[in-house]
Amino acid sequence: MSVRKTENLLDAVIGKAVSLVDNTWDDAIRDAALSCLLDYVGVTLAGSAFLKKRHETFLDKVGPCDGSYPIIGMHRTADAYTAALLNGLSSHVLELDDGHRYGMLHPGAPIITGLLSSSRIDPLDSEHFLKAIAAGYEAMITLGRMIQPEHKKRGFHATATCGSFGVAIAISILRRYPPKRLRSAASAALTASGGLLAMGDGESQLKPYNCAQAVVSGITAANIALCEYGSPVDAIGEKRGFILSFNGGLDSCCIEDALRDGCYILGVFKKVYASCRHIHPAIEAALAIRSEPDFDLKAIASIVIETYDLAISGHDHSVAGNASSAKMSIPLSVSIALCTGESGIEAFRDDVLQSQQVRMLASKVKVVENKDLSLLVPKKRSAIVTVNLASLSIAKRVDYPKGEPENPLAPEELRCKFIDLLGYAGRSCQEAEKLFENVSSLEANMSEFLKGIE
Repeated sequence: MSVRKTENLLDAVIGKAVSLVDNTWDDAIRDAALSCLLDYVGVTLAGSAFLKKRHETFLDKVGPCDGSYPIIGMHRTADAYTAALLNGLSSHVLELDDGHRYGMLHPGAPIITGLLSSSRIDPLDSEHFLKAIAAGYEAMITLGRMIQPEHKKRGFHATATCGSFGVAIAISILRRYPPKRLRSAASAALTASGGLLAMGDGESQLKPYNCAQAVVSGITAANIALCEYGSPVDAIGEKRGFILSFNGGLDSCCIEDALRDGCYILGVFKKVYASCRHIHPAIEAALAIRSEPDFDLKAIASIVIETYDLAISGHDHSVAGNASSAKMSIPLSVSIALCTGESGIEAFRDDVLQSQQVRMLASKVKVVENKDLSLLVPKKRSAIVTVNLASLSIAKRVDYPKGEPENPLAPEELRCKFIDLLGYAGRSCQEAEKLFENVSSLEANMSEFLKGIE
């Protein structure tokens, strides 16, 4: 539904982010920001290990990229933009970074990458750093809620299109920009917005680049604002602004809901399965079926997966030539879970993807829309998996997969995820535990934390 805009939406979103850190800030929000930082560090260090050869190729072929900004996990430094680009890739490549169900985006990967890429020119006070994280999340998720689900239906990747905005706001808060400069940074970020969901289709491995370019654009926007350029009145809501350009209309319900609700960092989900979040309900249901005493992998005749409409487009292919494509596939992710009982990074190894057993099982999967489940989105993003055996059928439904606010990771589960990811990154258990403690007690160990992620 298109409506006439009656308020300055850019000022409203900025006002929400500023108010969060100036007026609403409390221990719960602080703890949520710290938890997001912990999750980011583990995911990005593991992502850097996964991309090590490609990062080295980039540095060797594109150089010189001299500078003092750390490339996370590489024990190398580069100029700010190169470090931001490579760290942005690392943060999103494993499909394990945090996200928000209503915004349909991943805030931590671009926002925290952008903030860490400001660490060499901005003295970092730990409390203010966490406030900047929360402010970036608030701005990015608010913008995402204003435009979803229409934005996704049009083929845009909100992690990218809203990510540059979130990064610019977060850095502006970190640097304590005055209002006019903050608006300039936000506006510059909005005009740099872009990112296509097609980057995750077929055999493409460019989806993480959507996140990386959002980081670079957000940093550039925050930097150009230092030159005191004037900005438009409302780059979000005016006639030639962000929403009308990307979505074709202003939806009053989406906008009102986005501005009414708040403290969005408290509603972030954290992943335990290394695949697209839309697939997680089906994976979790499959793992539950696998644990049933009557389950017999060899007796599977067919599998029917009912889910919501937005989860199907781009995710119903049953053949994939690489891990990136497999992580976007409901049939393959579910088949791997049923065959191996695994769904983490190692579950998508080449030998698993090439397994005849996995391929045969994926060919037996049918993914269909359940209109009742579609109506529940975004309050619930559900899946019903039915495995038909020779003599019986086993069905499981999942509404809130592990990691959602309604089914959160316990502190010990978050710690185990962190330790496991650092093990994948080649860190010893002792090194992982030390870094976990440094992040957990950030106010006393900010410098040690920064050294630990290099």
